[in-house]
Amino acid sequence: MMPIPHYDAGPTMIHTMMASAFALGSGPSLRGAADCLCDLPGGIMIFMGSTVPIIWAVLVLFAALTALLLYLGLFQDRSRGRPRCPKCWYNMTEAPSLVCPECGHDARTPRRLHRTRRRRWAIMLAVLTAFCCYYSWLVRVRVVELEEPVSVALRPTSYLLATLPKARPVQLMQLRGRANRFGLRPWESELLLLALDPIMSAKGPSPEQAIWLLSIAAETSNRALNKLVDLREFTIPGTNYYPVFASMAAHVGRSRDDQLIALLDSAMKLSRPHSHDAPDAILIEMARRNRPGFKEQITHWAAHPPEDPTFKTKENLALVTTLRRMDGKPDPLHVFLDGPQAMECTSGNLPTINVRIVNVDVETQAVGFQTGGDYRSGRQARWRLEVRDEQDRLMPVKPRMGFGGGGISSFGMLQPGKSYETKLEVAKYVEPLAPGRYRAVVLYHNSATIADMEDISGLIVSSSDPFELIVKPAGAESLPASQ
Repeated sequence: MMPIPHYDAGPTMIHTMMASAFALGSGPSLRGAADCLCDLPGGIMIFMGSTVPIIWAVLVLFAALTALLLYLGLFQDRSRGRPRCPKCWYNMTEAPSLVCPECGHDARTPRRLHRTRRRRWAIMLAVLTAFCCYYSWLVRVRVVELEEPVSVALRPTSYLLATLPKARPVQLMQLRGRANRFGLRPWESELLLLALDPIMSAKGPSPEQAIWLLSIAAETSNRALNKLVDLREFTIPGTNYYPVFASMAAHVGRSRDDQLIALLDSAMKLSRPHSHDAPDAILIEMARRNRPGFKEQITHWAAHPPEDPTFKTKENLALVTTLRRMDGKPDPLHVFLDGPQAMECTSGNLPTINVRIVNVDVETQAVGFQTGGDYRSGRQARWRLEVRDEQDRLMPVKPRMGFGGGGISSFGMLQPGKSYETKLEVAKYVEPLAPGRYRAVVLYHNSATIADMEDISGLIVSSSDPFELIVKPAGAESLPASQ
């Protein structure tokens, strides 16, 4: 049995609480007995099995106090037909004029004699209790959803950020959970920036968690975004800098031109830049702005791309595709369908289509191409079908299949004019379709499993020409596609 830490509460109290905890049985209750005994300021001990009801009780108490104080402050002392001085509240029922005989205040209009008396002290206390009610709700969320100990849940996020350089790594993980749930306010982002330098100099807790925090702060803080870009050089061995590029993928539109150039240079220094989607987002933003300096930089990397260390394959597909789009030329890879451009099927029997992806680059540039490695979930997940109805509404994409992806893969250079062929079952990529006419396209990405993603707008994908799906009711006879 794990030793019980010492608390100011007496041993009888501890013994009773532990006995009650283990009496609840095994599983979550037993885990609660071991993990959820925590101390509060002043040496008070709270058993986690009772924490949530206590928090709810406190929350309800503060909510009731807020309502009561607001009533006392705003509505309780109404005139009820009695004319009163609006300054000293003297009863002016017998007063001959609108001037108060008690304090001499002139009410000016009879209507002002019937104002409700506001008690400022009650309103101020109501604001305080409303804040306490809100904070009780925050504590409940931190305990129940984020699984923080009560002693940590009671501490403000600003306090945890201010003490970050001397904190244990677990504090960074707790902060990351809060930031994911609530985001970071401007002053909290500033506190994080103040604490970041000691952490990144390896004098504080985990730099990796700090980078995740910074990537969340970058959503609302330009200073945090600038700092995130400054961390791109991978200065600490063994630290995962993926959040730098993952965050930039979401915020490239806010980046300056020089930041985009710096980020692309750093991304290309990775051994496998296609292992995440951030370079795609950077390249898409560069193509959108289409600056001369951007094209020069992308051309340099397309001529000297990083190589896959195992297969010695150049990782240049996204770079070459971006250059062609900036020049207004076709993409280097294009998806072709074998068969008619109008396919008939029934709602319960969607077709299987034969596809070929061909290197059609106008400048006859070979591109790095991956085969396999995406089939273990039950479908080839680097392929995607987007289907729209006659009102141009996008049909729901079938969610991820199974629990595992990947598989055996290989890389090679797809030479100009060469192709790769495969078959795709439409039913594995889109939800069942109601009878009607649909327009569909086949999409392909060389590394990302786009079939499993909700949003692929930040990715550079190869596409087919649109083709038509004519879906008939189940049991209907199929007609030739030409009809």
